[in-house]
Amino acid sequence: MLAYTLFCICFLGYTLTNTILLFIIIRALHGMAFGGATVGGNTIVVDIIPASRRGEGLGYYGLTNNIAMSIGPITGLFLLDIISYNEIFLTALGMTIIGLTLASFVKCPQKTKATRQPVSF
Repeated sequence: MLAYTLFCICFLGYTLTNTILLFIIIRALHGMAFGGATVGGNTIVVDIIPASRRGEGLGYYGLTNNIAMSIGPITGLFLLDIISYNEIFLTALGMTIIGLTLASFVKCPQKTKATRQPVSF
């Protein structure tokens, strides 16, 4: 959730930049937050899907991610003909806030740590 929150905030940061260096710094932070959010999302999906349906669940999750990654850029290009960059970033901010709100409702079960015998020769 921390990475997803940083991911959201980065969209606001894009609208506040006035130099290319600041834009690059925010873009780097945005990329790190995206990486953390996607890895965290995959981990949570594996944890909450029952083992008997894990393959099916991961397949659907991967499919929706691929669809989003293919629809997103073309939607951005479409919006660029209609609205400005700042408005696109604010729209993305709004969408990520909706996603963050929905993600906050996901209940992740508490896992107990497995105790194992130490490996020794």
